Amino acid sequence: MEYRKTYQPPTVTVDAVVFQLQKNELEVLLIKRSKDPFKDCWALPGGYSALGETTREALQDIVKRKAGVDLTKDLKYIEQLYTFDTIARDPRGHAVSVTYMGCGLNIALKQSSEPTTFFSVSNLPKLAYDHVEIINYARQRLAAKLTYTNAVYGLLPKNFTLSQLQA
Repeated sequence: MEYRKTYQPPTVTVDAVVFQLQKNELEVLLIKRSKDPFKDCWALPGGYSALGETTREALQDIVKRKAGVDLTKDLKYIEQLYTFDTIARDPRGHAVSVTYMGCGLNIALKQSSEPTTFFSVSNLPKLAYDHVEIINYARQRLAAKLTYTNAVYGLLPKNFTLSQLQA
């Protein structure tokens, strides 16, 4: 059998969807891109997964550097969410994003290389790449997981009331 396509491996990237609750409003962490493509647009914290590191290791380094969030200290819940592999998602070429979702409470943003803030998921700015779709997918998965996992504990204080849990 003859293989007729030219093989060029895609770039592997990682993205983080970091949620927190503020005044009963679900928020997501975004950074303002300082470089093209999508310069000055808001985006999920993410970047390239380098040779010799796992996607989880790459994510930890990138989110800490770009957004000032330490995944192991600032998040009470984190998991691999999904692999997004739409061919045209990055104008620089085929990039596969291994995306993680995490939940934290009162996340204090520290020194970072990019302007960083939390936005309400119901009032997002214009976003880079396919990040609107990624956030919407993560929000749906989080809502579903609240019924059968302990993900909700990532959004609540150590001691909480039944009404807080229901909200």
